[in-house]
Amino acid sequence: MASGTLTINGTTHTNPSGCYNVDSNSAEITYDIDSEITVYSERDGKGNSVSRVSGGQGTINTSPAGSVVVS
Repeated sequence: MASGTLTINGTTHTNPSGCYNVDSNSAEITYDIDSEITVYSERDGKGNSVSRVSGGQGTINTSPAGSVVVS
């Protein structure tokens, strides 16, 4: 479990962990956490890795986006 917040298309998750499926083909992801975030092209953490950050603070805008995994 990460400490902090992860916001995906307006929905905020506090102390996120695991996989979050994206309900649209693109995503705006705002993060302030201490763990790695990986965005995958398909749901359930499958497909190609399309973006990865090692934590910290920032915003990612990406398409395609099927899921976001917090490690």
